[in-house]
Amino acid sequence: MGKRITEQQMETIVTRVKVYGESKVSIAKELGFSESFTGAIVTTFDLVREQNWDEIVSRAKRNLVHPSHVRWAAAKLGVEAPMDRIEAAYLECQKTKHKKRAAIAEQTEIEEVKAEEKHESANENLFLVKLLEALHTQNELLEQLMDVVLPKYCGDMKDNINANTDVICERLKNCEQSLDKIAYNSRKRGL
Repeated sequence: MGKRITEQQMETIVTRVKVYGESKVSIAKELGFSESFTGAIVTTFDLVREQNWDEIVSRAKRNLVHPSHVRWAAAKLGVEAPMDRIEAAYLECQKTKHKKRAAIAEQTEIEEVKAEEKHESANENLFLVKLLEALHTQNELLEQLMDVVLPKYCGDMKDNINANTDVICERLKNCEQSLDKIAYNSRKRGL
C-alpha cells in the first residue's frame, strides 16, 4: 500500500466496479494501485454493506482492512460501524507488525555483525597466511644467502686477496732486489 488513497478514489473504484462492471485490474493501473488493494476496497465496501463486522475485525487483525476505508464505506452506506473494535484490531495488527519488524531488524543487525566478524576473521586469517608465506620466502632467501651467496662471495674475496697478495709480494721482491743493488752499490769501497 505505497500511496494513500483518497475518498474520491475509493468512490471511483467502488462505482466503476459495482455500477459499471469495470475490471479491478484496469482501474488499479489507471489509479496507480495494485489489483489486490483495489479489490480490498471493493471487499471492504461489500462487508460494510452486509454489516459483517466479525469478518471486518478479522481482516483488520491481518492488515487486510484499514479503519479509514471502513469509516468511509459506513458513511457512504449510512450504517454505523463498531469502529472501536475495528481500530483496536487494526492497532493490534500494527503492534504485531512493529514487533516483527523490530525482531527482523534486530536479527538483520545480528547477522550483519556476525558477517562483519566473519569478514574480519577471514581478513585476519588471510593476513596470517600472507605473513607465513612472506616468512617462508624470507627463510628460503636467507638459506640461499648462507649456503650459496656468502660462501661464493667469501671465496671470491679470498681469490682476489690472494691475487693481490701475489702481486704485492712480487713487487716487494723487486723492491728488495733493487734495495740490495742500491745497498751493494752504495757501500764504501774497501769494506
